[in-house]
Amino acid sequence: MNQPIKLIYPTLDLFLYDLREGLGQSEENIHQNRWDFWQKVYNDSKLNSSGKYLDEAFFRQLAKREKAEASFVQLLENQQVESFELPLDGYYYPLQLGDTYALQVDCSGNYADGKQTLNDTPQEIGILTQRKQTILQHIGGENVRGKIGQTWLMWGQIDQDIQDETKLENIAKECYNQLSNNPDWHRDFWGKGNYLGATVFDLWQFPSNWEKLKEESEHLQIWLFPHHLSIDTIRQTMAEIYVDLIRLFSYRHKIIWSYAQSHKPKNALKNDYLLVKNSVSAIVPSDRQIQPAQSDLKQLETTLNNTFNTLAQYAIDLDKLNAQSRTLDINIENYQQRLKRLAEKDKNPQKDLSFLIEFGDFAKERYLRQVEADYTSLSTGLTLLENLIRTLEGTSNIRQTASDRTLNKTVAIAGIGLAASQAASAIILAQPPSGKNALAFQTQVFTISLGIGAIASLITFLILRRFHR
Repeated sequence: MNQPIKLIYPTLDLFLYDLREGLGQSEENIHQNRWDFWQKVYNDSKLNSSGKYLDEAFFRQLAKREKAEASFVQLLENQQVESFELPLDGYYYPLQLGDTYALQVDCSGNYADGKQTLNDTPQEIGILTQRKQTILQHIGGENVRGKIGQTWLMWGQIDQDIQDETKLENIAKECYNQLSNNPDWHRDFWGKGNYLGATVFDLWQFPSNWEKLKEESEHLQIWLFPHHLSIDTIRQTMAEIYVDLIRLFSYRHKIIWSYAQSHKPKNALKNDYLLVKNSVSAIVPSDRQIQPAQSDLKQLETTLNNTFNTLAQYAIDLDKLNAQSRTLDINIENYQQRLKRLAEKDKNPQKDLSFLIEFGDFAKERYLRQVEADYTSLSTGLTLLENLIRTLEGTSNIRQTASDRTLNKTVAIAGIGLAASQAASAIILAQPPSGKNALAFQTQVFTISLGIGAIASLITFLILRRFHR
């Protein structure tokens, strides 16, 4: 390049997404979600033109503007946006998208006159670092991020007539280096295309740890408009598609967030599945015969209770995994439908949105199919648990029945022996002798009756044993 490339009206947008109301969340959780979201807009009264600060009274007013069942709500109502303090040319645009909060934070630098005249003077690309810091300051600092996800989007007009694709990519790389915390073009480059006259570069840093999605996942788009277009036309073009972009990025981040969320129940299910297999092995060894020592009633009862607890948690985690599968499916479909609407707004047959289409296909084949496969394979653990519980219950009932039968036999034998002994005593004592031999006679009767009772018990035992073999 013979001279430094500058951009006309270089604008940086941050699209942040937060969970408004999660499944099963308490009122306290919902309240905290709402407070965290509005803190991004009203964290400092000096950083908005209205001079407002988030206190409890103002917070309650903002909360009343939400609509539980609505899919799109402008949370500042007719005001729509909260402007940055002068002389900054920027604003906050908060929205409710169903169960999600969305916030667009836009900054184009300073007004030319410090009040309202837009600054169309070509500016060095290095100014983008300052734009980013300004936005981060206005949402509360570098550590404030969207809990579901966020996208940085930079757009501007090139101040020279450049047709060469390599030069355009070099400009995009310079912009990327100014905006990325950990730049690596080869690692993050996802694709590029053409839309509404702009050459669009898409970059995405995958998280190395899905549990740290919020900290590690970075999505960035760079839109470079050609020199021959009117800057007013470009501004109008972007204003008309911002809402579509807000929705498109929302679906994108919910897809990635949902896939990350699926790892929690999946890992819990895998651990429980191992416990189930160990329980099965302990109760039913390799020879498939339950050993008497292993079928002790107390041990069976303990194992059964533990298995019931595992079954309950396993069913909950399996339902959570299935819920993430449904969330992925819905948001992939919504993403693809929104992309079609965006495509319809550009009548140019040369437009190219393949890089955006590719993400939808990637999410469907990689994320949705993976979660569906995990759900199918881990569902077998639920069947295994249910079968184990039935086996344990059956074994317990058999052992309990056997124990009861043994007790009944013992009572029967003892009863017959006692009855025979009493009958013998009664017969012998029917004509007792008189005189000095009476005591000796009674002793003899007692001994004889015991003998007769024992013989009767033995005969009863032998008979029961013969018929219950």
